[in-house]
Amino acid sequence: MLEIGNQTHIQPGCRFSAYKGDIRIGRCVEIAPNCAFYSYNHGFRLGESIRTQPLESKGGISIGDEAWLGIGVIVLDGVRIGEGAVVGAGSVVTKNIPDWGIAAGVPARLIKMRKPTQESLP
Repeated sequence: MLEIGNQTHIQPGCRFSAYKGDIRIGRCVEIAPNCAFYSYNHGFRLGESIRTQPLESKGGISIGDEAWLGIGVIVLDGVRIGEGAVVGAGSVVTKNIPDWGIAAGVPARLIKMRKPTQESLP
């Protein structure tokens, strides 16, 4: 199932594959051109052809409200991108990004936070 919240903008060339796992995108999310969302993985057991291995899902993809994804971001199965998070252009998201986190890279990693966390408050 593919679920897209109100006032979310998806630019041209994006791909969504919810074949094995769900993709849930919150409200007011901004998704730049050429992003891709894959909510499944191929098996890769030793000694077997990739073609013959079953597709698996780690639970799909979830994008929180008001998140922003730059051009060409790839989001893989089992990932949650938090509310208000920003993902830099060309990043490959393989792990969760917290609410209000800024992440970039291949694989994407947390660079800093857009809001103070409870731990950083005096």
